[in-house]
Amino acid sequence: MFTTNASPKDDFPNATETLSLPVPWWGVPEVEKVKAAVDVYFNSFVAKKPEGMLSAFAPGRVDYMFDFSPDRKVPFACMMSEDCGTAPAMFDGASLSNAFNGFTQGYTNLNHKFEIAEVYGNMALATTVSLGCEGDFVTPNGEPPMPNRELFVVVKQAGEWKIKSYMFTYDPASPLTPPVDRCLPQ
Repeated sequence: MFTTNASPKDDFPNATETLSLPVPWWGVPEVEKVKAAVDVYFNSFVAKKPEGMLSAFAPGRVDYMFDFSPDRKVPFACMMSEDCGTAPAMFDGASLSNAFNGFTQGYTNLNHKFEIAEVYGNMALATTVSLGCEGDFVTPNGEPPMPNRELFVVVKQAGEWKIKSYMFTYDPASPLTPPVDRCLPQ
């Protein structure tokens, strides 16, 4: 399902519509609670709330893995690798907090949809596609929105779903419509 440095020839299934969550939580299927946990990350990103992004992750060791298109020359990836195609994985809250503080600088406007969300006991897998502007360190002013494909491993700890592992790869054939044609200044 996932490859690094994705190919335009990859044949992924179509994205499904995201369901809105009813309140209160009792009676809500676990899969919808998993989606809500992942939505905390995306919604906090768009709202420029790095502490909210961090709150979506499980305490302790986590995995956050990057895979950028070298052709885009993403500033963050170029600071981290010679080919501008990746960055070192991050494994703890302190590293994520620093990254999220940087990612929320500048213009953010991001669409996302779930493709797959499945629960296996106290673990869940969710795949999403996203397309949008991700701040100055990823999509500087004037650049086109970034299309990504994401994989989340989500775990239930103390009754709450939290992200344990997150990996994304550049998606050259995103099924989403970008929220804007070019990433704009704040």
